[in-house]
Order: sequence, then structure tokens, then C-alpha cells
Amino acid sequence: MTGTFENFIGIDVAKKKIDVFCSATDKYTVVENAKEDIKRFFQMFKAEETLVVMENSGGYESTCIDTLLDCGFTIHRANNNMTKSYITSFGQKAKTDKIDARGLSDYGRDRCHLLEAYKPPSLVQEKIRELALYLAALKADRAKNKNRLQSPGLRLIKDNVQQTLESMDKNILDIQKEIEELIAGQEDLKKKLELMCQYKGVGKQTAINLLACLPELGEISGDAIAALAGLVPYAKESGQTKKYSSTRIGGRHFVRSTMFMASLSAIRYNRQLSDYYEHLLQMKKKKMVALVAVMRKMIVHLNAILRDGYVKEESVIEIDKPLG
Repeated sequence: MTGTFENFIGIDVAKKKIDVFCSATDKYTVVENAKEDIKRFFQMFKAEETLVVMENSGGYESTCIDTLLDCGFTIHRANNNMTKSYITSFGQKAKTDKIDARGLSDYGRDRCHLLEAYKPPSLVQEKIRELALYLAALKADRAKNKNRLQSPGLRLIKDNVQQTLESMDKNILDIQKEIEELIAGQEDLKKKLELMCQYKGVGKQTAINLLACLPELGEISGDAIAALAGLVPYAKESGQTKKYSSTRIGGRHFVRSTMFMASLSAIRYNRQLSDYYEHLLQMKKKKMVALVAVMRKMIVHLNAILRDGYVKEESVIEIDKPLG
């Protein structure tokens, strides 16, 4: 992160209030989680000298982020697992809002040269993301109701369930149309959608989900995009035991779920990925391990496609270490 900061502020966000720790004053303050209150409190700080660190709090942090960005502050939106590990590394076992606020401030001070400034998505990008997530939830609910419709103990309310399904089908079509119209109105998103759909194994809905929830695609390195998607194996070695852990990969769950479904199609219709999958099975890899390796290869390749602006039919980016 560029810039010289003299003040580091950690914010622990709750629904109705935020706990703030300021390194310059060494004081805690509780502020209402409302735009005017936040703006009034932060007037005492120089934006160009201040780095603000906060975690993802399920959307409750959005008011604070929007307000501080409007006021010119630099914000780092920290990974919750990283900050938790940082705070506990000092032997801090207790967890309170004040402790978290101070920990976030210290985290920003000690690692500011490694951190990235938060860049908010456009309103269109954010709306597409929210619609895509809602659409996925709606489809999951529809599947549950379809299964419920087959239940023999549901004969008295079968008509009600059928009406619910019809309403869901209409909502799903309306949302899909709205998402496609939003993408069609953005030339860069439209181009990315077209490029991804040229890749065998990636359909329109997969491409839309990736555009919605992985906007970094095509903007960062292959290793970084695989990590964001939760498709990077981490070494787990102890003595003579050497393996890769698939239980600590993290990443964005929705993206990983999207890529899982896409990989099932890819190993049928994409010759190169199919051969790669069969090769891993011949190496005695478990089917799920081989699928995750295919998922990783796909996301790295899609990243290169969006970065370069064209599809190389004959090449799929190689990965040094398959999952195992």
C-alpha cells in the first residue's frame, strides 16, 4: 500500500454501533453506526495520514465504509481469519469489541506495507452480485419445494406448494433477465461474459456468477485468483508426512460451488480438461481431489482469458502441483 500513515484506526463493526481505537490518541470510542455520527467523529483526523482497518461484518460495515471513503480516508478491509490469528498470536484469549478494535489498529500499523487499499465495486457490479446470490438462494428453495411436492404426506397442501413453485419460477426468470440487462449495459462486463462463454465447460450462468462474485478475474495473477476462489492447496508437512490440505483452503464459497458444477461439465466437453482429469485418476487420486484440480485449472485459465482478451483453444495453463 502506498502512502505514509501516522495514524492507524481499527474499527469493530456491529449493527447499531462501531468500536473505534485510534493509535494517535490511544483511546477507544463508541460511535453510532450512522453516517452523520461517523462523519462527525472522524472530522478530527487527517484523512491523508490515516489508515482505517475493519473486517467484513455481514454488510453492517457498508455505512462506515461509504462514509469514510466519501471523506477521503484510506480503508483496508481485512480478512477475518488473518486478523484473528494476528490478535491471538500475542496470547490474547479474550474477545471483546475493544480488543478487536485495538487489534485491527495494530494489524494496520504493523502490516500496512503489505495491505491493499479497499476499492469499492460500482453500483452496477454490486447489484449484479446481490441479484446473483439471491438467484442462487431462490433456486435452492425451488429445489426444496420440488422435492416437497413429491412427499406423500403433502396431499392436502399440494396446490399451495405448486403455486409457490410457479411464483418462484416467475421470480427466477425476472431476476435472470434483470441481470442480463445489467451486464448488457456495461461494455466491459458484456465482453468478459462473451469470452468466458467461449470456454468449453462454462455456460452463461457460470460466467454470470463469476462476474458477480469474482470481479478480480483477469486483474490479478493466476495464483491469487485461485486462492480467492478457494482452490489452492496448502502444504501440510510434519516430519516425514507431506501432503496438501484441502480443509484449510478458504476462499469464496459461492465461487467454489459455481466452479464445482462447471467442472462436471468441463470433464465431459473440454478434451484437455477431460484428459487432465483422467490422468489424475490414473495417478490414484481421489475423484474429488481430481475435480478440485480441474476447477483450479479452469479458474486460472479463465483469468488468463480475461487478462489477454482472447481464448487460446489449444492451450490450458499448466499447474505445477496438482492437489493430492
